[in-house]
Amino acid sequence: MLKTLIPSVSDVKVLKKLIALKYSIGYIKENNRLHLPIFDVNGNWVTSAKYSPVKKGNLPKILFTKGRAKIPYNLPDMLTFNKTKPLLIVEGHKDLLNAVANGYQAITTGGAGDIFREQDLELFSGFKKSYRCWR
Repeated sequence: MLKTLIPSVSDVKVLKKLIALKYSIGYIKENNRLHLPIFDVNGNWVTSAKYSPVKKGNLPKILFTKGRAKIPYNLPDMLTFNKTKPLLIVEGHKDLLNAVANGYQAITTGGAGDIFREQDLELFSGFKKSYRCWR
């Protein structure tokens, strides 16, 4: 199922597995979804995104944990990014994982209609270049 989440990395099974391990991506057999835990800047779990490669009935492709705040994805890595290299601000989780798998520094709000929280904006200071990447 990682193939549907990270399609830009075609033949590198080891890299896909490393990305899955780095981001603690798991599989939920009961509803055939990938589980993407989402952590705050300190590495504390806040919520989860559950991804399905196909829309099922009235359910969206991505479900979030009910009653939990939806926060940007990849916040802990923002602290380690090289600010002289470009930062990609991508539309969603899948876009972020593909960017990271291809060697880019990336962050996402989690969806095109979402915005960064005021408390996260300071993490962007000092970057020489950033690019907003939406399809």
